[in-house]
Amino acid sequence: MGRAPCCEKVGLKRGRWTAKEDDTLAKYIAGHGEGSWRSLPKNAGLLRCGKSCRLRWVNYLRDGVRRGNFSKEEDDLIVKLHATLGNRWSLIASYLPGRTDNEIKNYWNAHLSRQIHSFRHTYTAGKETTITIDMNKLSAASKRRGGRAPRSRTRRSSRCLSRPSQWNALGRLVTYHRQHQAYLRATRKLC
Repeated sequence: MGRAPCCEKVGLKRGRWTAKEDDTLAKYIAGHGEGSWRSLPKNAGLLRCGKSCRLRWVNYLRDGVRRGNFSKEEDDLIVKLHATLGNRWSLIASYLPGRTDNEIKNYWNAHLSRQIHSFRHTYTAGKETTITIDMNKLSAASKRRGGRAPRSRTRRSSRCLSRPSQWNALGRLVTYHRQHQAYLRATRKLC
């Protein structure tokens, strides 16, 4: 009816990996290669689930995985790719060598999605129309702290944007963004 469980959950270690476990996993994969993740913990002598071993190897121990702070160029590239590709993290990770999709997703959710309002954006709606919005000048962006905004702040109200010119620019931006997303969806269906 369904897939068999990957392992017996009884007696397995959970939580942080120790340096000894990391060393054991790395040595086993160096000697035997990546293979059946279900049988790997038993063969390597680890008291871990196969999925846990796979994720530890792919996201932390594998050669070529870059860990640490993201550069400004990487931040800009992630923002641009997210605007065009959406939450397709593995596709975004293919443009950033050495970074894993999981790390990029976590970085987006923890840092970039909250800082996105401080970036300066320029959008071209047509051949002669260019909209430049400095999000720092909008009154709602300067009041925003960390975390997600409550529903009451996401509704349109006179408190959010003080001048009607800001409403017009924002309305054009939203319209352009929706048209662009529809165009991207249509071109994906054709491919």
